[in-house]
Amino acid sequence: MDTPDGDGLPGLVRTGPDGSPGHPIEVELWRLPSAALGGLLAGVPAPLSVGWVRLHDGRDVLGFLCEAYAAGPPAEDISASGGWRAYRRSAARR
Repeated sequence: MDTPDGDGLPGLVRTGPDGSPGHPIEVELWRLPSAALGGLLAGVPAPLSVGWVRLHDGRDVLGFLCEAYAAGPPAEDISASGGWRAYRRSAARR
């Protein structure tokens, strides 16, 4: 989904508690030294947060999530495109 203030930044919102799988989304995995985590967290602006993300191979990793309030209108749900990069590619072709 695109943020409601129109700045064009993506936000990942976890699917509901009913266990629905949602859409597969392309993500990047980065290694971060534990000592750097506090500095990273201090710079995460709302409505972004850090939480657990389940990968296709079943691993749970810490990743950026978006608070659900930011997913409401006028935000655009782009999850069917498979990720931010795929969405940007398809938008450029329009």
